Amino acid sequence: MNLRMTTRNRGHAGRRGLLLVLLLALPLLAQEPQTKEFVPPVVQGELNRAQNLMENGDPTSAIFLYTQILEKYRAPEAARRIGQYYEKTGDYAQAAKYMGIVVSMRPEDVPGRLDYARLLSWSGKSKEAIPQYE
Repeated sequence: MNLRMTTRNRGHAGRRGLLLVLLLALPLLAQEPQTKEFVPPVVQGELNRAQNLMENGDPTSAIFLYTQILEKYRAPEAARRIGQYYEKTGDYAQAAKYMGIVVSMRPEDVPGRLDYARLLSWSGKSKEAIPQYE
């Protein structure tokens, strides 16, 4: 009898453990897969250079360099960083313009699409924002 209780308890403990693991893993399973896009080293170097300009208080030069990167390499990260800059300065129309470029280049970018919709809404273009939420 004691042996059966021990076996039965082990079965319940195993199921409880599995249930606990599944419950802890649910948030991870619900997230969209994060695919890291390969950025060629030359582009990453230019992005880093522009970021350094921004961090050192020269946003004009940084935006100019990001714009060159966007035109030359068609790098959506450059457009995203320009958009983020304009959002921080409160120029939501300009921020939306650049986030729209990100979305046009990477339609599967859900966080980018949500940022674009929010910025459209903040810049007074709520009707244009609605389809981005769908």
